[in-house]
Amino acid sequence: MDKCKAILLIAILCLLVLAYFFWFGQSGRNSDHGNNKEQIKSLQQQNDSLRKNNVQLDKQVVRLKIDTDSLMKLVRIDQQKISELKKNENEKIIAIDNFDNNELFDFFSGIKTDSTAN
Repeated sequence: MDKCKAILLIAILCLLVLAYFFWFGQSGRNSDHGNNKEQIKSLQQQNDSLRKNNVQLDKQVVRLKIDTDSLMKLVRIDQQKISELKKNENEKIIAIDNFDNNELFDFFSGIKTDSTAN
């Protein structure tokens, strides 16, 4: 009988120890859950803020792409104009290279020396 009382006493002590750890373990976890909930809420607010910033940055990127495209069109138009001007200038230089002395004098002075001119 003494053995049964000793085993029963040990079982009750074990139950009390387990109940103690369970009770205080839960209260510690609850405080952790409170901290985790606050952290989660804070992180969600930061995430929402970053999403808003991301949307604004996406809009800005779209505007900048449109501006870049229009500027590139202007650059192409300017390049074409420059190419045409160079071509015209080269044609004039080639024509001047083929002039004789009288034609060169007429070209640079603006005075016509040809007697048949009116």
